[in-house]
Amino acid sequence: MTTLSRIERASLKEYEAAIERNREQMLSFLTKIRDERLYRETHATFEAYCQERWGLSRRQADREIAAADVIESLRPIGLKPPASESVCRPLAPLPPAAQRAVWADAVAAAPNGKPTARDTAAAV
Repeated sequence: MTTLSRIERASLKEYEAAIERNREQMLSFLTKIRDERLYRETHATFEAYCQERWGLSRRQADREIAAADVIESLRPIGLKPPASESVCRPLAPLPPAAQRAVWADAVAAAPNGKPTARDTAAAV
C-alpha cells in the first residue's frame, strides 16, 4: 500500500462524503476514486476498497460505473435518466448515440414513461 499525499487524502474524504450524500454522485466519484487510485492507502485493490467501504463487489462497482457513464451520455437528450443500474445495463455496451436513441424509444414505449430493465433490453 502507498501513502496518499495530503491533497489526495482530502480528495478521498471529499469524494466519500459526496457518495454518502448522493447516490448519483457516488457513481461519478467512485470512478474518480478508481481512476486516481485513491483507495491505495488503506486497500491493496479497488475491489477490496469497494467491498469493505461500500459493500459492493468489484463486478457491481464496475456496473455502477458503467451506469454512470450511460446516464452522462443521456443528459443531452433531456429525458429523465434511468432509475437504476439494472435499467442502464442493456444500454452500456452501445455507443453514446445509440444509447440516446434506444433510451428515447424505451421511454416512449414504457407505461408512464418509466422503462424497466426489461423494457430497456427489449428496446435494445
